[in-house]
Amino acid sequence: MKIGILTFHFGNNYGGLLQCYALQEVLKRAGYEVEIINYRPGSFSFCRRVCNKIKSINSWKVLAGLFREYFLSCLRSGHSQKNKDVEDILTEFDLFREKYLHLSSPVTEQNIGEWCAQRYDAIVVGSDQVWTSLYEKKYIYFLDWKPEFPGKRISYAACSAHEYVRKKQADLLSVLLGKFDYLSVRDMTTARLIKQITGKEPDIVPDPTLIYDFKEFVTDIPVQPYILTYILGSEITGGHEEALKRIKGKYGCLKVISVHLPQGKNDIRFYADENHYTISPEKWVDLFAHASFVYTDSFHGIMFAVKFHIPFVAYYANLIRASRLLDLKERCSVSNIINRTADITEANMKAVEFDDLKVDFDKLLKVD
Repeated sequence: MKIGILTFHFGNNYGGLLQCYALQEVLKRAGYEVEIINYRPGSFSFCRRVCNKIKSINSWKVLAGLFREYFLSCLRSGHSQKNKDVEDILTEFDLFREKYLHLSSPVTEQNIGEWCAQRYDAIVVGSDQVWTSLYEKKYIYFLDWKPEFPGKRISYAACSAHEYVRKKQADLLSVLLGKFDYLSVRDMTTARLIKQITGKEPDIVPDPTLIYDFKEFVTDIPVQPYILTYILGSEITGGHEEALKRIKGKYGCLKVISVHLPQGKNDIRFYADENHYTISPEKWVDLFAHASFVYTDSFHGIMFAVKFHIPFVAYYANLIRASRLLDLKERCSVSNIINRTADITEANMKAVEFDDLKVDFDKLLKVD
């Protein structure tokens, strides 16, 4: 059986690339021929993002966050070193895609239906936030194609940032989702949305990064203990300095290594002994695997700390990032997820134990 994966493989961030690679490799190990469908939406500009947020309901706080993000990025964009860092990290991401992802030839909205019908026996949509753009003219990630795809339609750990949609969109999406042979999502917010639209409860399944080992990226070189920080958004209430002080109070005065994305908010750099702006996804995984402690506001930062059984504290500082982290906190009883430094206590600075996760893709792909 040949499977096409439809996801955000083009995103320039560690989590997006690694979830795509993980799902590809898990399916390959299960004996399937796998290809990433090389579809890239039109430029998702700031204005387009704002228009989508305006169309969603009760999103003014998220919209304010987008404006703040945009203007801060404008202020930062004049720094030549930052521009060089952007070029270097984009090169690292492109090299990873070329080396590790089995990409199809590029496809467009106009030919994706015909291409996939001729090439694949099944389409797996996911993971990541593939169902966040609910107000597009074409619902590519819901397989709204011409001609219609004749094979198996599976969603795996698909995610949406929306809590509900208007009736017009719900009616259309109900028809499209009704054609899927199996529906699974990554979080409770998306599960509630899908139930609202279809009347059916989808399965909630683990992110692909939790079901793949990444052994090829983890080195055996001994390292000195360190605290790893990976921060994408705003500073924690109470400040990074106080957060690290509390962490070091339990784990000792360890070296602090901070990994950044150039487009991120890099206030944490002032408290780090080492700052990395352009490391490869392979090195990013290796840093998580060998860390003594992880401090992050990233969903996939949490996933990799959990995967490698690393003690961590994760925080949320705004609504843009809060939903995914709060879902983990509430659904999985993860007390390590907090929103202020006062909540960083000894009881909350621990590793999260979990059983080795396996997903029976043979069962999913043979759903009647």
